[in-house]
Amino acid sequence: MKSPLLVMLVGLLASLWLGGCYDDVKVVQGTVTAVDTAAGTLTVRDERPPNAEVVFGNAGKEGAANGDLVRLAYRQSEQGARIMRLMNLSRDKELAKKGHN
Repeated sequence: MKSPLLVMLVGLLASLWLGGCYDDVKVVQGTVTAVDTAAGTLTVRDERPPNAEVVFGNAGKEGAANGDLVRLAYRQSEQGARIMRLMNLSRDKELAKKGHN
């Protein structure tokens, strides 16, 4: 039989560990200003002032083109900004207009 205190302690430690996994995730929304498929980079101009440009170094075939409005979840590391998830808001709007909700 497991001790309720032990079960509670393990649950608490697991939730603290899992909660800490997403502390360094950042979000940016803005316009794609450059796509370099050869270098594997995607550059986004943040829509919030001071409208800085962020270069993401792990961009493969992310489905974004120059001028698209995107929202990115990313992590900043020593190697640079790394995309975790990309939402192409421009393409979502196009699909919604065509009735593909």
